[in-house]
Amino acid sequence: MEKRLGIFSTWFPLLVLLVLVDLAQFLLGSYNSTWKWNLFFGSSSFYIGQIVTSLALSTILLVSSI
Repeated sequence: MEKRLGIFSTWFPLLVLLVLVDLAQFLLGSYNSTWKWNLFFGSSSFYIGQIVTSLALSTILLVSSI
């Protein structure tokens, strides 16, 4: 249990930071020119797709590290 809590406390701040960075860059409109994620998602659902992808990848990393 302590091992899981330790891993969670390590990954969770990184996940929150990732989401905040995604949100900030989306609001600043820098996605269109700098991020290659827009190749995978349409312009209207792009932000939601980015967040879902970030959460999915982070969850996979978290589960695989336990």
